[in-house]
Amino acid sequence: EGLLRAIRALPGCDGGLLFRNETPPPTAAPAIVLRIIGPHPEEPVPGLPNILWMISPPNLSPAALLGRYQAVFCASDLFTRHLQAHGIAARYLPQATEPTHFHPDRRLPDTPDLPVVFVGAHAPRADRALVLHAIKAGHDVRIWGPGWQGVVPDHCLQGTRLDFDQLAQTYAAARVILNSHMPQMAERGYMSNRSFDALSCGAHVISDRIPGFAAPELPELSMATTPAVLEVQLAAALALPPAGLAARRALHA
Repeated sequence: EGLLRAIRALPGCDGGLLFRNETPPPTAAPAIVLRIIGPHPEEPVPGLPNILWMISPPNLSPAALLGRYQAVFCASDLFTRHLQAHGIAARYLPQATEPTHFHPDRRLPDTPDLPVVFVGAHAPRADRALVLHAIKAGHDVRIWGPGWQGVVPDHCLQGTRLDFDQLAQTYAAARVILNSHMPQMAERGYMSNRSFDALSCGAHVISDRIPGFAAPELPELSMATTPAVLEVQLAAALALPPAGLAARRALHA
């Protein structure tokens, strides 16, 4: 929806939002299909130019299928190079955020600072080791997401979900956001949009290591390669005085 709003803001451009197995209606105007996918690549729509944006690791990405797209973008530099090595003219396009929604001004009045925050589920396929290391080191991590009951102390648990507005409000009040990826996301080089959403709200982000990812223009986004490095990075971030609204707006900009 955010990407559609951005497209519609361009002069002369319009768009529609379709879901899996839906087909775009006929249009007299020139049209392009942009398919955003994760684990399950799908056949392109016949008769139209098709662009693919792969924002998380595919379970299977046969070259013959990807070759039927007129352009392939991938949110992992590491996996982009893997595709290129198999004859796919893929290009690197990282995940993104919607800066008009994820903004420091989303913070509700009188909301206290949240020292360390993580929003996401815990499950056998998503053990969120970064979050567990931070709690073990004694940090006050506030968690929203399912599957955490009995895994972390009860005082860490804030709720099982946040809606889209609440997510921006929470990030705008957080000093540090942990971005603990599912293992296959991290291993294949996909930095999730959680980092960009949090940065856009003026927070500092500490992610687990994402091979092939580098963003020197974003010094507020760091990667913890070991639990010891995580402790150093958290201590350094929390030793700074809480950023005021003006400072968070400057980071957002």
